[in-house]
Amino acid sequence: MESSTSGRSHTAHSKLSKRQLFKKRYQQFFGQAWIDSPALGSQFYNSVIRSNHQNFKFLYPSQRVSIQNGNSEDWDITLLAALLLNISRPQTLSSALQQALDTEDKYLKDLRDIRNDLAHHATRLITDIEFSITCKKLKSILIFFGEDDTELDKLVDDIELKSSKEIFDDTSVKEMNALNALGKQSFKDKNFKDAIKHFTNATVLPHLPADKRALLYSNLSSSRLALYEQVQQTGSTYKELATSDDERYHALRDAKQARNLW
Repeated sequence: MESSTSGRSHTAHSKLSKRQLFKKRYQQFFGQAWIDSPALGSQFYNSVIRSNHQNFKFLYPSQRVSIQNGNSEDWDITLLAALLLNISRPQTLSSALQQALDTEDKYLKDLRDIRNDLAHHATRLITDIEFSITCKKLKSILIFFGEDDTELDKLVDDIELKSSKEIFDDTSVKEMNALNALGKQSFKDKNFKDAIKHFTNATVLPHLPADKRALLYSNLSSSRLALYEQVQQTGSTYKELATSDDERYHALRDAKQARNLW
């Protein structure tokens, strides 16, 4: 059995834990409570982020703006982890507190690595053994930070129940692979109308894994956009194109469908 790598409930839990940890560290490092506000966000950005450019040179412009806005509720897991792991510690901290922070950082890095491994997993599916190991690591991290791990247990049960009910049809997968190959060849040959037909026929096959179906919708979206561009450039028309933006509309719809399936 294989399980999907997605886990929105865990994401919400992790974000909450990291936000609370940021506020605690801000109090420890700067001697005042963090209160969400543009004024404090701007002050924090100028005195900490900008003055320690080397530590935060990897931040995207959107992340920098978010910090300056000062609303920690808007900071995602990636940004919170970056702040927690890269803010310079005051030299006046006691050795005991330094050791405690080192331990926290270790668990933060473990959590970051788990998130990155799952988010960038090649197949979006993990084996039972990988799933079990990951859950044990997450439970250890949640318990360390004082979180209730019962929500994670419930999420694990839900995923295992869902996985046990999933039925994948090998025949459908083989037919999907064949149609996908035909679609890709048609796309390569710039026969985008045929590519759309092949990818569309593949999407309706029963009992396909979600990642396979997502790939089809992604290919379908690309083919529709390519067809639209071809029509615009050559001036040729297809009967199916009732208006000039039909294929762009359908491409957006297919792209959203692909994103929902990943």
